[in-house]
Amino acid sequence: MKKLLIPLVGLIAVACSGGSDSGSGGAATPPPDKGATASNATGPYAAVDGIFQANCMPCHSAAKHAGGLSLHDFDGLMKGGEDGPAVKAGDPDTSLVVQVLKGPVTTPAIPAMPMKRAPLAAADIQKVADWVKAGAKNS
Repeated sequence: MKKLLIPLVGLIAVACSGGSDSGSGGAATPPPDKGATASNATGPYAAVDGIFQANCMPCHSAAKHAGGLSLHDFDGLMKGGEDGPAVKAGDPDTSLVVQVLKGPVTTPAIPAMPMKRAPLAAADIQKVADWVKAGAKNS
């Protein structure tokens, strides 16, 4: 039994370390940056807060809110930024947060996010879109 347990633990460690994400159609969600805070969100928002914490905090933290947008918590996301509301509850197609994760937006002109980093995995973008479609609820 011990001979099987050691390789199994090794496989789990590799899977959890952000290895290849071949089935998602995009890059795996990277580990959080050193400046990121751990998510303490609960309810429906928790599923997307972890994505924002891991990918968006270098530029959209409470201290450094690029474009006027802070993604450090639900209220910051719902407040939006200089380009207007980031989320239109129930409508992922017109929600800026979903649009910029899928690619650059022309009106207003916003580059694809995360900026200067690999795109999010398609599964992570879909989680954000599904959360918005379900009403973008905090709890």
